[in-house]
Amino acid sequence: MEHPLEAAPAPQEIPLTSCPGTEVETLQHHMAQCVADLEAVKEALLACPDDPELLEAKQLLEESLEGAQEDARLPDDGTLIQKDGSCSASPSLPQAATPPPAPLPHAPRVAGRGAPNNARINPRSRYAQEEPDFGDLAQAYPYLRPFLVPRGTGRPSLNFRDPRACVALTRALLARDHGLRWDLPPGHLAPPVTGRANYVHWVQDLLALSAPEGGEVCGLDVGTGANLIYPLLGAALAGWRFVGVDVSRAALRAARRLLDANTGVARRVTLRRVPMQPEQRAFFHGMEAAPEGPREEGDGGGGERGAASGGAWEEVSAGDAAGGGILSAALRAGEAFAFCMCNPPFFESLDEAGRNPATAFGGTPLEMVYPGGEAAFVLSMLADSCTLRSHIHWFTTMVGKKSTLRALRGALARAGARVVRTTEFAQGRTSRWGVAWSWAAPAAAAAAPLRAPAGRGAAAALDPARRRHMRPVRTEASAVLRALCEAARGSGRVLREVDPQAFSLTVEVGGGGGGLGGGVAAGAKRPREAPTSGPGDDRGPHPALARFQVFQQARGEQTVAASLEGASVGGDFAELVSAMWAALDGL
Repeated sequence: MEHPLEAAPAPQEIPLTSCPGTEVETLQHHMAQCVADLEAVKEALLACPDDPELLEAKQLLEESLEGAQEDARLPDDGTLIQKDGSCSASPSLPQAATPPPAPLPHAPRVAGRGAPNNARINPRSRYAQEEPDFGDLAQAYPYLRPFLVPRGTGRPSLNFRDPRACVALTRALLARDHGLRWDLPPGHLAPPVTGRANYVHWVQDLLALSAPEGGEVCGLDVGTGANLIYPLLGAALAGWRFVGVDVSRAALRAARRLLDANTGVARRVTLRRVPMQPEQRAFFHGMEAAPEGPREEGDGGGGERGAASGGAWEEVSAGDAAGGGILSAALRAGEAFAFCMCNPPFFESLDEAGRNPATAFGGTPLEMVYPGGEAAFVLSMLADSCTLRSHIHWFTTMVGKKSTLRALRGALARAGARVVRTTEFAQGRTSRWGVAWSWAAPAAAAAAPLRAPAGRGAAAALDPARRRHMRPVRTEASAVLRALCEAARGSGRVLREVDPQAFSLTVEVGGGGGGLGGGVAAGAKRPREAPTSGPGDDRGPHPALARFQVFQQARGEQTVAASLEGASVGGDFAELVSAMWAALDGL
């Protein structure tokens, strides 16, 4: 990710108040469940030795068990050597109620489909089903042509050692597949689209397991950077709202230019600047702003604050923030999010970053370096989550080192985290890992499989307890919006608002009559508040509203999100959504 926000405490500083029993007992429980689950997976592999999901689960469980044993320093004679060097006899390991970090299972891939080199990409992703043809892509986007590398008679490759090639590829993929206009100032981190989309889809999987109450999903991007990749993809792929946070004014200026170039996304993204943590400022020799150079333009003296930033972003002062930690400094008091995303700085020093042979995706010092490196960053993030608890439903981060993955798993076990999920973001020879934990999700979410993908239209049984539903549609966005409007009119419900620019409509969930009804055309926009009640109004309480939003995932491929606003969830909302989905079946 892009930049650090706080120095890391030592692992032993993470509070253990939520952990039942001692640290030793927690680790024993964790290892016992790993052993039990590993045996079950091995037994299943006897029947299906080549099943990729079982093989991945086996690998992750073995790594989790190895990491826990290493953390506890458990030798072969059964003696448990604790952190202070004292020894105690290790009793036989009990069967624990605490599940280990588990990969999210998916439906098996259909034989003969998918790209062979992308077999471990999230099945939601379009990139799981096809490998890029850089030659064809360069035909459509000529700025890629200088970076093509011939490969005999096969498809050309790309010169991934050139940072300009990585920027050009990201620009082309975002334009072709997501309808986004994108560019990047020289020197900043160029994100690989396929890996970042993989992360977004995994968060979708997590929210399908457990999500906070409320209609719209809003996420926090910790270190949004100049590339703004997670808010752009999250809004385009899933329709989420985002608060993108950064310490660097240069990064936020670049992010604001991206929002100005993508007005359809801009309304869903808020930028926010937070000050550096004292330890980070000291690490960068007391520089107040991001060290992209001797000093950023506009960062002398008092720098840009509030109105001086031209309204391009919000400023969060210490008095307004929920705390002073790596996450809490970015939240306003009382604020809550469905999830946070993070791609932490990878290196401990600029020297280490300079020695790394695979830095063609670029990066400024703030994007690449953090005192203590990646592990220190994510352990600080965990420590802050122990205070924030349910203010963020899912805490997630990407990590690039297996040692960091093991350290974070052990720290989560010591902190008493009961709901922990892990996954691997793999493509070709590059692997990253995702770690997620929640203090708010039910314990069953730690190992529960994903619900099977819903069927089409009214035949699909919708969960009446959910406030949000989504489904893909393969046709043009205008045709989708027209069909939704016709279905709303046909249902007899009140059509409150149609916004053809935002490709959205709002419908009253209750039974029909009145309102705009059938008199609204797909090109009309009416104020949402018109039919609601007010002081002295005898029209009754504010009705529950269903908002339907069309998002383009690729040309000719849309996702429709239905969310409930106001009132409690009930069968009326599921019934309305089913009717709307049925109207999309014929498209």
